[in-house]
Amino acid sequence: HFMVSFETPSYSTFIDPFNGGVLVDHSTCLKFLEANGYKESPEYFSKASTISILRRMYNNLLIIYKKLGDKKMEEILTNQLSILEISSL
Repeated sequence: HFMVSFETPSYSTFIDPFNGGVLVDHSTCLKFLEANGYKESPEYFSKASTISILRRMYNNLLIIYKKLGDKKMEEILTNQLSILEISSL
């Protein structure tokens, strides 16, 4: 699961893009982690790099196109992901 952090000097929240952009506070995030078998860890609240976000998006798209049996899109995404991986070294 992926959350977007939003912070101002006086307010902070998380936005859940997979559930209609609902706003989620820190304690609700902890309950979500616990309900899914994860223990509290600062790493779950660290900021993701642009490369890691793109990598995750590409892998999610690959799973979708594999399930659809779309070999052409699977090939395109695999090639693009490999370029992304090489450029991030």
